Amino acid sequence: MKHYDYAINDFNKAIEINPNSCLYYVCRGYAYWHKKNYDAAISDCNKALEVDSDYVSAYSLRGRIYDSLKNYQQAIEDMTKAIEINPEVDEDKYLFRGNFYSNLNQYNSAILICTWLNYF
Repeated sequence: MKHYDYAINDFNKAIEINPNSCLYYVCRGYAYWHKKNYDAAISDCNKALEVDSDYVSAYSLRGRIYDSLKNYQQAIEDMTKAIEINPEVDEDKYLFRGNFYSNLNQYNSAILICTWLNYF
């Protein structure tokens, strides 16, 4: 059993104790993502968003999962939502979004994001 399996088991127990913790769903989703169980990972992000529709980490992770699935448009939408909720400069969110645009061959948008980051 790899460490992600242990993490999933631990977060299963944590969710049984507190099913209203967005953090537990996102952390378990992260473990599922690394095991390439994308459906379970997206499901956990969705559950976190059912608990708190403004939970930035759920949008960020789900965007990265969609990127893994090459669903770049959905990845952009989720990362954009994460940025809208918390627009403070968090380079990762912006860089991921720029990368998603690049994957769609929308290089001007990708360059614009990266250029904008250089001002901060």
